[in-house]
Amino acid sequence: MSRRIKVLIDVPEPRPVKGRLAVGADGTTWDFRPGSAATSLAKNVWIDPCTSTVMLAPLPVTAAWSTTFTGNYARHQYSDWTGTDISKWSGFRVSKDTNDTAIRMDQTTTAAIELTTSLPSNCPMWFRYYRNQPQDPGDDIILVAGFNVGAGGSAPNNFSVQVKFRSNGSISVFKNGNLEATYDRSGSNFSSARAYTSIFNPAKKWVNVMIIPFRTRELLIWTDNGTCCCHTFEGLDYPNDVSANPILPSGKFTIEVPSGKIALQSARCYFEQSGHIVGATKTFRFAPTSGEWTGVQYQTYSDNFGDGATFPTLTTSVVDYDAVNTTFAGNGTKDKARIKVAWSGSSGGTNAGVYCADAWVDQTVGSTYDGTIDITTAVESLGLSVEEDGRASLTMSCRMQ
Repeated sequence: MSRRIKVLIDVPEPRPVKGRLAVGADGTTWDFRPGSAATSLAKNVWIDPCTSTVMLAPLPVTAAWSTTFTGNYARHQYSDWTGTDISKWSGFRVSKDTNDTAIRMDQTTTAAIELTTSLPSNCPMWFRYYRNQPQDPGDDIILVAGFNVGAGGSAPNNFSVQVKFRSNGSISVFKNGNLEATYDRSGSNFSSARAYTSIFNPAKKWVNVMIIPFRTRELLIWTDNGTCCCHTFEGLDYPNDVSANPILPSGKFTIEVPSGKIALQSARCYFEQSGHIVGATKTFRFAPTSGEWTGVQYQTYSDNFGDGATFPTLTTSVVDYDAVNTTFAGNGTKDKARIKVAWSGSSGGTNAGVYCADAWVDQTVGSTYDGTIDITTAVESLGLSVEEDGRASLTMSCRMQ
């Protein structure tokens, strides 16, 4: 009696004729190299070192910041500040430009000074301070930046936020007078995927600081003295409506100096109004024809932030890998592309933080052969087991033809 076994397959089913084509990028894969106007892979954008969120560049980190002092680049003047002990402060020029001004303490005082004009809610700020004291490893508070201290005003802005800077470089975040968190120079406070340059000690040098509320519930505190952190406020869920539940309240911006004397230069933090970035080069599994590169679908994950009349428009596209201003078009020979995100139309005080972007094309679906196929000669091993409960399992390995 013959005991020969044949292995036959007869399973017609729909499946793509070719695989999906996809290209994308996130905070770890954006290509941040500058270049000419035609080839620039990143223009007027910045990636924060904590969350790797890409955004229109804050003006304080641009090259023009050190030479431009009007419009969105304007610094606060001595006349913009007030307080019970404002007479113990004076104004001075940082450079020869008459608008490049700062203030300094002529006498020590713990009384706060405040800007004469209130800030809107969720308003990004920049300042830099100079503390002419020796290096100190202690944790004494040397400067306090406050938003609506005293929690005045009406809901939803009747709360306060304070950011306290210490002599050892650490930063503490308070809300309504209660400590929420303290951050030091630990590498866990910022992304290992981003380069982060810092001077590490806040003594006898200018220390730059940006405070940016973003990602609907988080506060980015960036400094160039070794501490950079992103704080998530308790009680704010994601996604959060920042108009109903602000990250930072509207009201007065205050500065306190609990010990010693400092010099201070400050400004509202505005942003570039347009820009773009592209992802790393993606090599497709095959070079699509024009018919195979149609119906491209996009998904861009982002959140708006800042204060202003108009938030930027985000436009996502797929471009040639070596000409980022040229839209990718399938021709049967090109198999490399990049994803590109462009910002446009921002009013300067507004921004959009992009977390990642994806584009893909699903190929035409066909059916496999509707008939019996004998694969006996291709089978290398075959096992069938039946458990006591009646369950059966089949294992099989075959060689490729």
